[in-house]
Amino acid sequence: MSLRPTFYGFELGRSALAANQRNIDITGQNIANINTPGFSRQRVNLAAIGVGALETWRYALSPSDNVGLGVDMLGIQRVRDEFLDVRFWKDNSDLGRYSTRWGGLDALEMLLDEFTMPNLQEGLFRYQDALQELANNADNIEYAKQAMSIAETLTRTLNKTAVDIETIINDQLLRLELVVKNINHAAASIDRINKELRTQKVSTGVFANDENGDQIVIGGFMSNELLDERDLLLDELSSYGNIRIEKYTEGGWSVFFGVGDNDEVLLVDGTRGTGDNSISEPNVYLNYEGYFNLLTFDRESYMSIYDPTEPDSLDDFDTIDREPFRVTWATGDSAGDDVIVNSGQILGFYEILNGIGDVEELNSLETMDRAAKGIPYFLSMVNAFAINFAERMNDVNDDGSDFSDGGDLFESSEGMDINARTIKISDAWRNDPYLILRTDRENLEENPNYAADNSNILRMINELKREDAQIEYANSVFTGSFLQFAVSLNSEITIEVNYNNKQLAISDGLVLSLENLRDSIKSVNEDEEAMNLMKFSRSYNAAARFMTVLDEMVETIVNRLGIVGR
Repeated sequence: MSLRPTFYGFELGRSALAANQRNIDITGQNIANINTPGFSRQRVNLAAIGVGALETWRYALSPSDNVGLGVDMLGIQRVRDEFLDVRFWKDNSDLGRYSTRWGGLDALEMLLDEFTMPNLQEGLFRYQDALQELANNADNIEYAKQAMSIAETLTRTLNKTAVDIETIINDQLLRLELVVKNINHAAASIDRINKELRTQKVSTGVFANDENGDQIVIGGFMSNELLDERDLLLDELSSYGNIRIEKYTEGGWSVFFGVGDNDEVLLVDGTRGTGDNSISEPNVYLNYEGYFNLLTFDRESYMSIYDPTEPDSLDDFDTIDREPFRVTWATGDSAGDDVIVNSGQILGFYEILNGIGDVEELNSLETMDRAAKGIPYFLSMVNAFAINFAERMNDVNDDGSDFSDGGDLFESSEGMDINARTIKISDAWRNDPYLILRTDRENLEENPNYAADNSNILRMINELKREDAQIEYANSVFTGSFLQFAVSLNSEITIEVNYNNKQLAISDGLVLSLENLRDSIKSVNEDEEAMNLMKFSRSYNAAARFMTVLDEMVETIVNRLGIVGR
């Protein structure tokens, strides 16, 4: 048996000290970032260095010489499950959709729900009661004035409801504008990170030819912290819409936004700066020019449809033939193609702003948002109530009777069609409370004992209670009385909110479950890191002790061997 090289063991000890020191450093980094959003715990990948034979060796190794050369640090790895990330992005997109819909529907429910804020139903009850009182006291002008006053209150309730819906629209558009800005900012940030990671990998890696003869990067360093930052941005993007990732060996990731072969758009180009995807000239990365697409939308194009100063704007807003509102891709100074998604916050905004309750639209990816019951759907119900109420009351009051001049009881603001935003009591009725009576005014004024004809009032009451009348709105036809229609409006919004809340709860549970799974893998555990710190500290002390023993061995060999006989 030959005597091993004198300094053979020192390399073993050095590698052990270095590996344990790096493990202690990484443990400290994990502990320092225990509360850092998006941080993935890290670990050192170690591999034993074995003994290899060299062609120049004269003699083969004996079994007793088969001792390794220490430990090698292959790199610092993030502990993360990419499969769970993809699942999380999908479910997080659904959560973004239903949470956004909840924001719009909750505001509508607060406005239309009679249990939280008595509005339309209460106004109808009071109007019917006022007409009944007037029918019983048709010769008393005070009751006629009271009926007119309550009718005016009902019209103002409709006016306020329409204005409040307009406020909800503005709020949704402002929130959507913020989402678009966040998407663009995230895209720019990912693009910047791609540049930094690619520069790091090209600067530290080596080059080889792939099967096509193109050069690719082998190995190379990339900052784990930058990778965490990019993943955190992708988590954020996933809540806005569908995303898909393509990874490249050069370190860049391409991010596609949208869904489908025709509607998916490259949001961030992970190959930018690589020419034709070849890296035969590595310095091209150092001169990298960022590339990412932008989203935009024109909120004025939506609000102009709902402009109270334009006579036809409310009718256009309410029609099912109106083109749906879309966020678009920015192309220079103009708008490009529509952003099409089937999930995420953007779809939630589409459903709130475009939903008309047309279930047949579910068959098309480009129009599926119109199948939801959003603001246009419920606004059409409110407008349908105002339009039908005014028409039927006016028709009853103007039936050509010889005992009255008749005339419209309700009209609209000047230059506009009647709808919830514009309905008001007519000037003629305001100037003559008896306009609602079917009687001879001269006899009524000259003879207090003259019996006023209340048949017109009774016809109005009957018209309000008719259960065979039809009211058209959006893509539906309602058959029933006005009060039943008001109850239906309240039921519709309640059903829609309840359905959305159930879907929101399901999505939230799935996301929470996936987040817990991801955290169980990537998050820093304080107790685990404390144990690691103790383990690596003891290993480091053992390696240091090993070095001390080696030093003593060398001391014996150098200074003590051969001193006998001197």
